[in-house]
Amino acid sequence: LLFDSVEKERKRLIFLRAMAEKATLLCAPLSASSVEKMLHQIDEAVAAGADLVEIRLDHLRNFQPHQDLEVLLKGRKLPVLVTY
Repeated sequence: LLFDSVEKERKRLIFLRAMAEKATLLCAPLSASSVEKMLHQIDEAVAAGADLVEIRLDHLRNFQPHQDLEVLLKGRKLPVLVTY
């Protein structure tokens, strides 16, 4: 658990440093039709080197706001931009 919090803080600092330097960040849009597929796309974005992801809620079928957002944002591996 301690390692997770240290790793999250490290990623947050990298993100903030990049923003402060006005660096270009790579945002990977996620447009899957299910939460499960979107979670897989998040892993793919991490592996591809994305700096943040855009969660496109308008692509989810049967969107359940409270349930789906909790699953998508819990334990996230990158900063998230949520759009609908």
